[in-house]
Amino acid sequence: SIVDENMDICQKIFADMDVIKFREIKSQMGDSLKAFIVFCGGMVNTDEISNNIIKPLIVSKFEKNTDIEAIIKGTLQVVDFATTDSFDKVVESVMYGETVLFIEGCKMAAILYTKQYALRAVEEPENEKVISGPREGFTESLMQNLTLIIRRVRTNELKTKVLIVGRRTKTTVCVCYLDSLVDKGMLKDIINRISAIEIDGILDSNYITELIADHRYSYFRTTGYSERPDCIVAKLLEGRAAILVDGSPMVLTVPYLFIENFQSSEDYYFSFYYSSFARMLRMAAFLLTI
Repeated sequence: SIVDENMDICQKIFADMDVIKFREIKSQMGDSLKAFIVFCGGMVNTDEISNNIIKPLIVSKFEKNTDIEAIIKGTLQVVDFATTDSFDKVVESVMYGETVLFIEGCKMAAILYTKQYALRAVEEPENEKVISGPREGFTESLMQNLTLIIRRVRTNELKTKVLIVGRRTKTTVCVCYLDSLVDKGMLKDIINRISAIEIDGILDSNYITELIADHRYSYFRTTGYSERPDCIVAKLLEGRAAILVDGSPMVLTVPYLFIENFQSSEDYYFSFYYSSFARMLRMAAFLLTI
């Protein structure tokens, strides 16, 4: 059968990977319609798989050759899903913590969003501590970082462009901006530069910094960075774009001006006069030091 063939292919693809789990499922239909799921142990919510996927498939009855989307919408209790006919997408999804479902008679496979793995708690960044201001910092989770930004910018002007970078790691990179404030030419240039990156893997946002720089051998940074959501939102409100990389707590901002080297995270929480005086004092100290 088709489902057996798909299972054989998946077992060959994930050969010698003991963390990949397979689970065959038979519904209560008279002809014992078969299905199976594949997922990566330790990266999924096993309770959700058991209660919202396996149990409904066992107790439900549906016609053979039914569209897989109709089966999911009428049977499973999952928040979100996608369909695919590519084994490359199946591999990418399983390795990212999703559960993939194959059903006899369905030409497409379903990607069910069930990821759950250990993440660092939201806490104040060690290298950007402030006396006044929020005590929140970005973590290694892209979605968690986006949530910290969205919670502060409650408008539909906030836009996100998701890109996949890295031939092997398939790292998710997200460009975040305010549509009415960002320079469209600069935004297009950023997206084109990130899309043109050809590398095996992106493990940190600093990879992006090097690969999209205007001048590779410049003595000065051409992208800013911060671990503080409030600082990133302040940059977005100034018309800049933020670049978030899955797996990195450092969020990049572009364009980056030299004068930003003399700015502090706390400047946004003090009076205009005090902050301006502090910045001028830093610039004067810089010139005297040189």
